[in-house]
Amino acid sequence: MIAIEKSFAQDGARVTQSEVKRRFELCARIFKTLRGDLHWGIERIEGHLSEYLRAELDGRTWEPDKREVWIPGDG
Repeated sequence: MIAIEKSFAQDGARVTQSEVKRRFELCARIFKTLRGDLHWGIERIEGHLSEYLRAELDGRTWEPDKREVWIPGDG
């Protein structure tokens, strides 16, 4: 998963099985919120997942993008 790889690169952290699992579980929870609760499309989720994972890892709260209309590539 690109978001997890990116997060390890940003941290310069050692990749361990337990840390990969922890980050995967965070991504799964974020995905469930965005897809299940907010009905976001997969491409939109992929565009934001790294940012939201980074917030989780840093202990910050994150707020999903509230735009009703989203076009791939528009940030």
